[in-house]
Amino acid sequence: MPRGRPKGSGGTKAKGTFTKLNKSGLKELKFDEETVKKLREINASDNEIRMLETPYQCTCCGRRFKKQQGNFMHSESVLHNGNNHYVTVCKSCVDSLLDQYTALLGSQDAAIKRICMKFDIYFSESTCEQSVKKDENTSRISNYISKLNLQQNAGKTYDTYLSEISEQGGIDSYDDLDNYNDGSRISKVMFERWQGNTPEDIIFLEEHYKMLKRTNPNADNNQEIFIKQLCIIQLMQVKAQKKSDIAAFEKCIKMYRETFKQAGLQTVQEEDTSVQNPLGVNAEIISQYTPEEFYKDKKLYEDYDGLGEYFATHVERPLENLMFHANKVYEIGDANETE
Repeated sequence: MPRGRPKGSGGTKAKGTFTKLNKSGLKELKFDEETVKKLREINASDNEIRMLETPYQCTCCGRRFKKQQGNFMHSESVLHNGNNHYVTVCKSCVDSLLDQYTALLGSQDAAIKRICMKFDIYFSESTCEQSVKKDENTSRISNYISKLNLQQNAGKTYDTYLSEISEQGGIDSYDDLDNYNDGSRISKVMFERWQGNTPEDIIFLEEHYKMLKRTNPNADNNQEIFIKQLCIIQLMQVKAQKKSDIAAFEKCIKMYRETFKQAGLQTVQEEDTSVQNPLGVNAEIISQYTPEEFYKDKKLYEDYDGLGEYFATHVERPLENLMFHANKVYEIGDANETE
């Protein structure tokens, strides 16, 4: 048996069709003008017969099938209840989507996860690892779906996967934010600052962090650590309040007060006095975060105001000529000397 992709996989095109990239970077099936004209000429009776013989149509490529089993993927989602729990895109088109998403996202695992999100299919990392392609005549996404259709996964959808992540705790990958409604509100800086929390918690922590930073613009590195701790304590306090845990709530209040006092922070916005500092103080502050030895061009700020050049030109050089007669042009001879 020849090795290769299964027959019909990878987006096999019907006669009279062509593919075109859409704005998402995915291939879209189009019909040429001649095919469209022929389709319009088909009379109603012929069309009815065709629909009776092949009642199931792929909404991606338009091909029709006599049965759903073996041609379409199974899904437990309520979105597919009226379609016998089958998605409306045929397996060949799903295989093509897998290849395209693999190219776009960089890995088959990420591509399978994206397809599960599109069709509301449960995603399992362990099942995804077990679905590594072994049979050359079966695509990996087909292997994944077949392993997923077990009794323990009955009724599970992509929402189930999102709920499991939320119960397990925060997210550790910035790319996973795409799966959440609040993910677009979280920048990479915010994620790196509060990594390991849920998107909802990250947004709460960042808002409290900005509030503390506004009232304490001159906080040093040590105070920065306390500010982050205060944000986490405040989050714990809110969660204790939601659970009506009075003991935990009071403990968080006491902990917040002690940490705030230890940090030496201000409760009202303090004036930013950095503009009043002399040049030397500001230079020292900058040096703490960007030491001079880090600069590639060591002479970049050596004489930034030109004072050194002025001193060398108008003080050092005249003195040198006066004392050592280094340059006859500027030499001041004795009064009794003749040229």
